[in-house]
Amino acid sequence: MSVWIAAAGWLLLAFWLVLSLPSVGTLPWRSLRRRTAGLSPLKSFPRLSVIVPARDEAAAIEQTLVSLLENGYPQLEVIAVDDRSTDGTGEIMDALAGRYSQLRVLHVAELPDGWLGKNHAMHRGATAAEGEWLLFTDGDIFFAPGALARTVGYCVSRQIDHLCLLPAMMTRSYLESALVAAFGLIFTTGTQPWLVPSPWRRAYAGVGAFNMVRRRVYDEVGGHLPLRLEVVDDVKLGKLIKRSGHRSDVLLSDGEIRVRWQSSAWQTIVGLEKNAFAALEYSIVALLRVSFCALAVFTVPYIVMLVWLLGGCGLATALPYVLVIVAAHCSYTAVAVLFEAGWAVCPMLPVAMLGLLLAFWRSAVLTLWRGGVRWRETFYPLSELRSGIYR
Repeated sequence: MSVWIAAAGWLLLAFWLVLSLPSVGTLPWRSLRRRTAGLSPLKSFPRLSVIVPARDEAAAIEQTLVSLLENGYPQLEVIAVDDRSTDGTGEIMDALAGRYSQLRVLHVAELPDGWLGKNHAMHRGATAAEGEWLLFTDGDIFFAPGALARTVGYCVSRQIDHLCLLPAMMTRSYLESALVAAFGLIFTTGTQPWLVPSPWRRAYAGVGAFNMVRRRVYDEVGGHLPLRLEVVDDVKLGKLIKRSGHRSDVLLSDGEIRVRWQSSAWQTIVGLEKNAFAALEYSIVALLRVSFCALAVFTVPYIVMLVWLLGGCGLATALPYVLVIVAAHCSYTAVAVLFEAGWAVCPMLPVAMLGLLLAFWRSAVLTLWRGGVRWRETFYPLSELRSGIYR
């Protein structure tokens, strides 16, 4: 029996190394600062339209818009879309439009049938945009000065059609940092960023905080029309672009963009209520598969190591599981540092991963129980969401 347990351990180790080594190992070199080092500044900048959909973002929208409007990009228009806000978001946008000529404000009073609110707001913004490049971002993102010029310069110089930036995550507690780092590890191993620039069309990415795309390419793939009912619209936009044969890339932002993702550790779990099950395309089979893999990697090795420490098995049996633990914690710590969650969260890997697994199950149970998703004060039936999945 111990031989079979050891063999399973070596297979688990091989699985984890294949999954994590290329993606995590190359991530430090996939940063905006490294990729733009040595690039010649553009002699002329293409017109850039930044589209900011927002609903009830009064606490953050002014900082976001000002950080864009004062970013120093020479050919800029910012289109802020007030999506049926009730907290003064629209009024803040209008006041800023009186101060900044580059800002245009669109107010959405009613959501058409067959659309998610945010997706419709982005569609409205893109329809009104005049730029050669479009940047879709959220209403709570802070942009460092010069970030827009650096990213557009990178895309133009490298002939990239679609660029995603991974934002630095601002956290306020140890457990929140641990969860953010775990989410970063899931994104990194699941997306395989090093493969996104390759011609392989199954390797794609999308980031709601920063999705930049050539206008010509956006129009060619149909924009947000094929994604009208996609909850994970950012990822599916990347999939749509890559599947159409265009060039994509995903980079660490090096702090060029920052976000306070959620207000606490528990809110990090609650905040995935809409997206987690949607990311699995509302599939129970996919949820069970993800749960099995997570438990195999993040609980079984600790159980075997504990049995070994208590004298229940030999080192030969436990060794591959100990190596899985070492490799997983090294990967987790590296991602935590790169996402600015800090190396100190290293011991929290199994706890954080179980917390995110709870988020996925919570999302699935609530979606199935309610028969759909409630988002931005609108209820979307599950049957409608499933019919709108872009595959």
